[in-house]
Amino acid sequence: MPRTRPTVTELARRLTTPPDTVDAVHDLLDRLWAVEPTITDEDRMRFETALIELASNVVQHGDRGSGVDWSVNVTCDPSVLSAQLVDSAPPISLDVDARLSMPSELAEDGRGLAFVRLLVDSATFANTAAGNEWRISKNRAT
Repeated sequence: MPRTRPTVTELARRLTTPPDTVDAVHDLLDRLWAVEPTITDEDRMRFETALIELASNVVQHGDRGSGVDWSVNVTCDPSVLSAQLVDSAPPISLDVDARLSMPSELAEDGRGLAFVRLLVDSATFANTAAGNEWRISKNRAT
């Protein structure tokens, strides 16, 4: 009897801000949830919140007056949800590992990346030839 391969779902979206907003990422994830109904509510919430936080940062900080092109790729396999977000904004200097803990209650910024790290199992950032690249992954509940 032939072995069946685990199902892998991949969805992608290319965006330009303006006019695109994080609503486009919500729409992409709504498509994923429709195709992958076995993803638990908790996994959905954690993954979606982390990805929307990253997308919000691109929309809010990436456009320096001439817009920003960006892409979002999401993948779901039986054990992991993952996403890659790449933007064309100028390269940023960021030490993701330095943002492991939440800033003080009085801090006005700096919570977003720490929050992302709390929500997913892996979060990385790199400056690549393609642009600023963010990757997150969340192990699925079994």
